[in-house]
Amino acid sequence: ENYYAWQVLAVLEAKEGNAGRARELFRKCSEVNPNNAAVYQAWAVMEQKVGRAEVAKSLLYKGLEANPRNTFVIQALGCLEWDLGNTTGGQQLFERCMQLRPKDGASYQAYGMRLWRRGAVSKARDMFAKGSVASRRHTTIWQAWAVMEQKLGNVEKARSLFQQGVWEDPRGRAVHTLWQAWALLEEQCGEIAQARKYFARAVETSKRPAPSLIAWSRMEESMGRLVRARELLEECLKVEPYNGRVWDAYEAFERRVNGKGSEESRSIYKRRVMAEMYQSTLNSGDGEWPQGGGQGSSADGSKAPSLSKAEEDGVVAAQTPWLADGSGLDGGLVPKQS
Repeated sequence: ENYYAWQVLAVLEAKEGNAGRARELFRKCSEVNPNNAAVYQAWAVMEQKVGRAEVAKSLLYKGLEANPRNTFVIQALGCLEWDLGNTTGGQQLFERCMQLRPKDGASYQAYGMRLWRRGAVSKARDMFAKGSVASRRHTTIWQAWAVMEQKLGNVEKARSLFQQGVWEDPRGRAVHTLWQAWALLEEQCGEIAQARKYFARAVETSKRPAPSLIAWSRMEESMGRLVRARELLEECLKVEPYNGRVWDAYEAFERRVNGKGSEESRSIYKRRVMAEMYQSTLNSGDGEWPQGGGQGSSADGSKAPSLSKAEEDGVVAAQTPWLADGSGLDGGLVPKQS
């Protein structure tokens, strides 16, 4: 039997919120191939999300038994042990990770974030510095370090780290996260022109720019530039018309500006319903737009743009981007394996 197929189906069920069915499929996968560490890791992700941390830990230890050198499992277990209060065990697992893969920045980042949150700022700074040398193109190390310095009031140091991270990998797939975080810093410092410049760079360098556009829109709204804020939200819908977080942000914007139950907020809600109806027809294989047109259809009745993938776990929340507060940078969600 194809154990990988069971794993893929289990992950899909977990994403849909069907934890019971996902467990059955994960269990089937582990029975077919008990030496597949990745299935225990994926299973642990789901259990951790539904609040079953001890179950997740047990599964990760099974994954470690299946493959004692799997650093994805080791790092995830280190994060979980630390977060459950076993900081000594977590530290040992992080160090083991770094010994096995000394050039992988993820373990340095996760360890550094936990040291910072424990109040060991100097040790956290040292860990970020070591990670940035070992893996210079690991964007989120620079980001996590810069966010820490920003929160400690070291604004110039944070700016320097954002800049260095961009220089190290200017065309990297995650460089947009540095631009967005830098934009948020400049917004907080009142440097609005610079913030706009960096938000624009974040949008230009991201394949899924909705989080940056939403954060940018919030800034423009706070400056009283409501027309521009609305334009940015409309741009979001052009690139990600089926992203629920974009619709949430747009509806919230209209409620703040025009009041709950206003004609504008009702209009956005109706457009959202039409978009969700059309997405449903795409998923069912019927590409016809519901009568009356709506988001994604053109005046001549042609089909809406192809479905764009909704934001994955760990991506910026629509209303409060994680880049603003450093959450989502700690490696707490089990890393995805290739």
